Amino acid sequence: MTSGQAAQEMISVPFYRKAKQHICFRECVKLMKIAETTGCKIRLVSGKQSGTTDSLLSLLKLGIASGTPLVLSLSGENREKAYHLCMDVLNGEAA
Repeated sequence: MTSGQAAQEMISVPFYRKAKQHICFRECVKLMKIAETTGCKIRLVSGKQSGTTDSLLSLLKLGIASGTPLVLSLSGENREKAYHLCMDVLNGEAA
């Protein structure tokens, strides 16, 4: 891995949006699966609290209800794929 590739993987890209549904246990697990399959780090921020896909409990403690403003941050090589999969979960469209 070159230093350019390593720097690219460390870049975190934030996306601002509102949740279209409650984010409960099932959705948190789906986000963790997305992180695992894409190799990306996923972080959600809601108000002053944040959670990452490193910890299921940290995501659950956010208590995200429908309409809650969020910041979704993605870092890793497959950010674009992870973004689309995360949007499916946050929009309630994931299978």
